[in-house]
Amino acid sequence: MRIVYTAASVIDAQLVLDKLHSAGIESIMTGQQLVGAIGELPANLGPAVQIIDNEDFLLARSIIEDYEECLQESGENWICENCSEPQQGNFHQCWNCGQMKIDPRAETPEIK
Repeated sequence: MRIVYTAASVIDAQLVLDKLHSAGIESIMTGQQLVGAIGELPANLGPAVQIIDNEDFLLARSIIEDYEECLQESGENWICENCSEPQQGNFHQCWNCGQMKIDPRAETPEIK
C-alpha cells in the first residue's frame, strides 16, 4: 500500500477515490476520522488516499494530476444566453436554467 494523495477534506479525498475506482485501481481512504481534530494535529494527518497495489502508482498519479488540473481551470465568468443569469467561470452549465455554456470558439453550422 502506498499513499498517492493527501486531501484537504474528506470530500476531496472521496472524489479522488471515486476516480481511481472508476479506473479499476483498488484504493482506500484513511484518516477521515481525524477531520474533527483539525488544528490540533499536523496537516499531513488528514484524509489520504492509498492504493493497494504499488504497481498502480504511476497510473493513479496520472489520474490525480488530471483531476488537479481540472480544478485549476476556471475560465472567465459568463452570462447565460437563455436566462441572463451571471455564472462563475468554472460552471459549464447554468445553475439557474440548465442551459449549457456556448463556446464562442465552436463552429456554428450554416443555416441555408
